[in-house]
Amino acid sequence: MQDVLTQLSQLSRPRLLVQAAKAGLCHYHRDRHLGPILGANPLPRPAAAAVLLLDLERQCDHLRSGKDPAYSARSHIGVLIALMGEAENLHKIGTADAQSD
Repeated sequence: MQDVLTQLSQLSRPRLLVQAAKAGLCHYHRDRHLGPILGANPLPRPAAAAVLLLDLERQCDHLRSGKDPAYSARSHIGVLIALMGEAENLHKIGTADAQSD
């Protein structure tokens, strides 16, 4: 199984969705936003959260690509924002681990 960062780097979505998520990323606060998206309390660690978010994002994208009336661009963008935020957390953790070696 591929690691989470590899899966994230291979994710390809429409430019407009990605741009909207990047624009909202500066407002992402893990403690405030992640729980409602995942329906989880306490919050999982960043790697576990990223795995759950990847699954949610794939579900959103399946609805989008199938033109399902249940699709919500707002929800999809929210999941992408959280996914980007957790990816940043994973990069920070990886950098800190590399520096402590």
